[in-house]
Formats: sequence, C-alpha cells, structure tokens
Amino acid sequence: YKYKKTGLKSEWAMRRGYTAQSQIARGMFTEATYDLTQKLQLVAKYDIFDPNQRFKKDDLREYTLGTNYFFAGNNIKLQVNATAVQNQIAKDSKRLMVLTQYVF
Repeated sequence: YKYKKTGLKSEWAMRRGYTAQSQIARGMFTEATYDLTQKLQLVAKYDIFDPNQRFKKDDLREYTLGTNYFFAGNNIKLQVNATAVQNQIAKDSKRLMVLTQYVF
C-alpha cells in the first residue's frame, strides 16, 4: 500500500517440511516507509520467524531501522540498516548492514 509519502507492506508465509518432513515453519514481516525526498526514504521493519511450530519459544524476531537511497528511480538502490535480533534459543545480536540493489 502506498499513499503519498507513506508506504506499508506485509507478507506472511508457511512451509511444511522446512528442514524435516514433519516440520512446519511460519514467518511474517511488516515494513513501513516514508519518503523524505524522491531519492531518500526512511524504513522501519518488524520480522518474526518460527522455524518449528512444535517447539515453543524458538522464534526469531528482528527490528530494523534504516534508509534507502535511490540513484536511478527504483533501479539502483543503496540501503543502510541497523537490526536488533531477539533469538529465543540462542544469543541476541545486532548488525549494521550496507547493501546495494540493482533491478533490471
């Protein structure tokens, strides 16, 4: 969904047989964007993934804040994101990512 300078998108997925035949995995994300200019965009994203529905408290949750800079419309993009990860079965983590994207 896009309205003026604000955007919102979300996706939900489920897979049977994720790493084993009887294993069911589920995940979803929601992302909000705000266009500061035609080239510069702010991003906030929430992501949750449950790799095995049979186990309680094995979710991975990610909270991301970042920016996108579009060099040539939507064809060339530079992303800078900071992500905090909550991992219920292992150690929590944080990461800073710099990514590029080329669409053709």
